[in-house]
Amino acid sequence: YLHARYDAPNKMNGNNIRALYIDEAGRLWMSVYARSITVYDQNLPPYTWYKKNTGNSNSLNDDLVNDILEDREGNIWFATNNGLNIYYPSSKTWKHLFEWDPTKPETLQDCIFLSLYETHKGNITPGGFMTGVYSIDKQTLKATLLTPHSYKQHSNPNFANNYIRAIYQDSEGLMWTGGNYYLGCVDNKNQTFKDYFIGSSVTCLLETDPNTLLIGTGDGMYRMDKRSHKIKKMR
Repeated sequence: YLHARYDAPNKMNGNNIRALYIDEAGRLWMSVYARSITVYDQNLPPYTWYKKNTGNSNSLNDDLVNDILEDREGNIWFATNNGLNIYYPSSKTWKHLFEWDPTKPETLQDCIFLSLYETHKGNITPGGFMTGVYSIDKQTLKATLLTPHSYKQHSNPNFANNYIRAIYQDSEGLMWTGGNYYLGCVDNKNQTFKDYFIGSSVTCLLETDPNTLLIGTGDGMYRMDKRSHKIKKMR
């Protein structure tokens, strides 16, 4: 049982956990709400903290972390309320993407990222509060915004859902995104985009078999038959 110990140094520094990730070394990375990152290693009793260090660019740039991802190269990505942070363990260095520019207060909502996913091809796809979905090349860190209108065919020309809470790529290579009330599906091979009305905020996605996608929402669990595209609420 892991819990906060405010009376002791190098212990867990909060109980409100927003995200969890176990890396290749078996360490547990925890996003503690408004208290940055706590790392637990059962072989090393002291906890490790990664916090915002104002004025130090080689640190986490925001203590509000919403998602954590370790890429195939072993680098750790953090979706925060101030853009994306990348930690390179081999060099102990940090890089920041989509940081908020204080001279443009209206852009703050464009910096709040909620979800991270690494595609089959190794690109990082983050999504957020009003960010839409990006595809990031890990080597160059070049980011490309993906919109329904980027594709040759899209089911709803007026579709616009920039709130992205869940991202998932299934066994066929289809990219699924979930946000407010809608589920989106990108077929990169055929350059098509389809949207499906769910009626509630989509929070997580999981393929259980080639024909079935589970959709977690703020109103329970739904099951999609990927062949017929029928969506039913699970009872």
